Amino acid sequence: MLFGQPSNTRRVSEAALAKASVAQAGFDMDVTPTSGWSSYTKNAKYDLAFFAWVKSAILQRGNVGTYQEQNYQGYSNPEIEKIYTELNGKLLTQAEIADRFLKVETILMKEAVSLPIFQHPAVNGVSSKLMGVAPSPLSPNLVWNLWDWYFKA
Repeated sequence: MLFGQPSNTRRVSEAALAKASVAQAGFDMDVTPTSGWSSYTKNAKYDLAFFAWVKSAILQRGNVGTYQEQNYQGYSNPEIEKIYTELNGKLLTQAEIADRFLKVETILMKEAVSLPIFQHPAVNGVSSKLMGVAPSPLSPNLVWNLWDWYFKA
């Protein structure tokens, strides 16, 4: 299994859980962390990899086009290609964007391209005195706009 640096405790813990899980079915899994692992992602010479789909800073931009960014396994689906061409080619409303991404996610889950394990945790709190806090468009999102926070007297 290909995954990140030995110092990444989250990935090391995930790998241990995966190894224990497949052992129940009689499989053994090499879960040795790989230093410099990102340089190996594009060669697809691995059976399994922990991977994070990362949102683009461009709201409409898709992550999964044939041999596009973050698609190192070379997955291709003509219906998804058509949707991403539309997402990248014209201005859409928020509702239209959400609809397109929902269609893409439905196809990806149906075809079992990637198995989602978790979403980075978020922390929400409420204070009538803390101002300027806004939800992050990216992940992880805890203190993304910290510089805008201030306390109202």
